[in-house]
Amino acid sequence: MFLQGLSEKVNSFDAKDKFSLLEINIELLEPSSNNFYGIREIDELSESIKEQGLLHNLVVREKEGKYEILSGERRYHALKKLGVKKVPCKVQRNLSDIDSEVLLIEANARTRELTPSEFMRGISRLEEIYKDKKSNGEQIEGKTREAIGKVLGKSGTQVGRYQKINKKLSEDLKEDLDKDKLTVTQAEIISNLKPQEQKEIAKQIKNLDPKESKEEISILIEGIKQPVEKKRDKELLKEIYPEPKPKDKKHKTTKFAFENKEQLQTIQELCEDMVRTLKSMLPKKGQKWTEFDHEVKGQYDAFDLMRITLRDYGYSDGLVFEMPLIDSEED
Repeated sequence: MFLQGLSEKVNSFDAKDKFSLLEINIELLEPSSNNFYGIREIDELSESIKEQGLLHNLVVREKEGKYEILSGERRYHALKKLGVKKVPCKVQRNLSDIDSEVLLIEANARTRELTPSEFMRGISRLEEIYKDKKSNGEQIEGKTREAIGKVLGKSGTQVGRYQKINKKLSEDLKEDLDKDKLTVTQAEIISNLKPQEQKEIAKQIKNLDPKESKEEISILIEGIKQPVEKKRDKELLKEIYPEPKPKDKKHKTTKFAFENKEQLQTIQELCEDMVRTLKSMLPKKGQKWTEFDHEVKGQYDAFDLMRITLRDYGYSDGLVFEMPLIDSEED
């Protein structure tokens, strides 16, 4: 029997007494009303459980005489389809409604292949949750974007990319992203365009031959990529290197400290991205250099230096990093 052996874990408790392992009547299990993720491929999952067994327990919490499913709703539907009466579950204790919802979002993000829209909806909900937590006086370690990244298993930079797409990309193009007609990178580039320009791109994508769509879209994106990236680079530079105060303009370097290892990792990833982007913007061999190209080269050198230095330093408590100011001028 594919559930054989799991009954031995019934009524066992972990050392911290935060959860128990129980076999629960399937009729007592209820999907969470907070679960907005799609329930897909149940037939395939049923066959997998039938052949290999249930590899992971459901995660639930007791609620009003029943058990709310926090992780494993697809498994629940698959087991029900197989006619299973008792289901091995990890019963979480002393979880608030908010913490239960965070656990549900985390479990789906880490164990399932989500559509970009589902992933972005999870980010939006976590933003709301952390905003409420802060307004209630609860301390959140680091920036909200980094806290969300920890829950989802992503860096703060990756979370920021999805936030930008969710905020600026048209609904038609979000559908194309979910249908794998666009990559996340392409979607981020397009999100910089005006609504009317995005509408035109969505129309072009719709009219493409499905067999040639990916290649055609890549050509289309390359046509808008460079001007968009130039604008994005300037925005990123302003975010990382704020304009120095007048009294600091005579200095050619600036100092800042990393609060934690995650912040360091975020900056490292951003440096890697910027180095790649700026390098791709430089003129090819034999091409004439413009004033703007020399500016890009200066930015490239600065980010490359920062990337190498961060790699060599690593992280230690209270690490203070000194970095040349870009475009700084003598008084």
